[in-house]
Amino acid sequence: MHPPSSKRTLAISTVAALALAFACSEEGESQVDASPTRLTARETGMVAIEQGCVKVGDLVLVWGPEFTVEVSDEAMTAANNLTGERIEWRTGDEVTVGGGRVRLESFSDSMKERIGVCASLEGELWLMSGGDR
Repeated sequence: MHPPSSKRTLAISTVAALALAFACSEEGESQVDASPTRLTARETGMVAIEQGCVKVGDLVLVWGPEFTVEVSDEAMTAANNLTGERIEWRTGDEVTVGGGRVRLESFSDSMKERIGVCASLEGELWLMSGGDR
């Protein structure tokens, strides 16, 4: 557990939890209707770029396949190809990231390839869902 902090907020909502609705069909068979999960935790910290990977505090940021990410020595840009949201940060910016902590084992092989060297950096993996300056 992390100690309480004014810069650390965990927002958990029923939207973030996987909603399962069980229903019975006319034949009496159970069916599961699963809604998508959205990670809604938020963390604030300073942007750093290490080995081509973006870190915020002790978090190593990773993006899902719906994002296009460009990283240079001093700046990064991430564009959500589904929503059009665009994030532009420079090293040293204080930012708030949306998403959640994830374990490397939870990713598919293709996602592990996408993460690459970033998974070997010190820090926790953070799957991005958005961010603010």
